[in-house]
Amino acid sequence: YLSIVFTGRNDNHGGDFTTRMRLCLLEFVRLCNKYLVDSEIILVEWNPPDERPSLQDEIKDIFLDSAVPVRIITVAESIHMVYKYSDRLPMFQMIAKNVGIRRAYGEFILVTNLDIIPSEALISFLGKKSLNSRVIYRSIRKDVNNIILNNFQNNLSLLYENFVIRINDYYGSKNISTGEYNACYPKNIESISDKLGIFPVFSNACGDFQLMDSQSWYHLRGYPELEMFSLHIDSLFEYMAVASGVKEQILPDDMVVYHIEHGGGWCPESKDRTSIIDGLLTKKLRTLNYLECIVLNRWMKKYWKEFTFNSELWGHNG
Repeated sequence: YLSIVFTGRNDNHGGDFTTRMRLCLLEFVRLCNKYLVDSEIILVEWNPPDERPSLQDEIKDIFLDSAVPVRIITVAESIHMVYKYSDRLPMFQMIAKNVGIRRAYGEFILVTNLDIIPSEALISFLGKKSLNSRVIYRSIRKDVNNIILNNFQNNLSLLYENFVIRINDYYGSKNISTGEYNACYPKNIESISDKLGIFPVFSNACGDFQLMDSQSWYHLRGYPELEMFSLHIDSLFEYMAVASGVKEQILPDDMVVYHIEHGGGWCPESKDRTSIIDGLLTKKLRTLNYLECIVLNRWMKKYWKEFTFNSELWGHNG
């Protein structure tokens, strides 16, 4: 019924990568077993470094007694090196996700990341098999302090709500400790979106949870396979889905996902955004910027244009 797609490589991206990955997979497996979710897990290992163990070796014990099967798909360095910027970018995240989507068996496909922990309410809902086709489901993301990794290693019970440091919802992101708020939309966006000429989609942190029926993923040919840093490509896909007639549905507030805070990733606070963009400029890496996303959003809204970026060979199906 449900395929859950992850991607990664064992390069310790963001620090404590292996511990974050293991906690993520353990919780998905535990909850899918608990709520009898008819599911599979797909892990795409992209361009694995020679000097470190494979992801399969790092996680094989997790699935020994699990009813949830796992498939690990390895994309070799030789394929990675075909892409522009491959000498500066060790992984093309969205292309890797397409590899998993293209090989998923599920009627529905959830694409998420290896630092995401699902809430019990969310997995309980998925176990009811009440998803609809032509709907892209989105979940609010709550960022949690990575101190939970210490508790995890000490086998303590984890109450993720006690560690929340930031809430990323439809309208923006609020830092609980500092009070800093970074808005994505004004509160009246639904009433003014036509005037602005945009689809007011829930694009905030959308790459951490995008769930849709497999036929719609195939119809859109997955994420745009742009040879660049992955920033905003997930948002672009959200625009594409809505422009094609797919309905966006935001799940209730209790059906959240928890994101383990780490270094090296996108963060809404201004100082962190600047640091990431400066790093990309230093490496001379191309990325979509926010203005380009708005232009594409308006173009799709104006022409209600169904748009795909990829050929029929998307997801390395060739």
